[in-house]
Amino acid sequence: MKGFLYIFEAVLAGIIIVGFLAVLAAFPESRDTGANAYEILRGLDEQGVLRTYAVGGDYSGLNSIISTPGFSHSVQICSRSGCSGSAPASHTVFTGSYFVAGKDSYSPALVRLYLW
Repeated sequence: MKGFLYIFEAVLAGIIIVGFLAVLAAFPESRDTGANAYEILRGLDEQGVLRTYAVGGDYSGLNSIISTPGFSHSVQICSRSGCSGSAPASHTVFTGSYFVAGKDSYSPALVRLYLW
């Protein structure tokens, strides 16, 4: 009778472990949304688009060419003289930041892409 209880206990423990692993596997791997925002900005820089908007301080033009399916977004461009654009007033905001040294001359700008 003791052997039967030990086998029953082992089978029950195995079922619990397999069930836990099945539930864990059912959830998709979460994506780092802040890293996605950075990748969007980096992609625009590789296309040669980001620097023109950043150096010119044209946050509305940059904001209009960005597409973020499933998220609302806004752009903020900060330079030595200050920031143009606004940060969202949402509670949960993901931010991707990209630093640009300039286009033809040194005029640093920090581009922030907010996703919420």
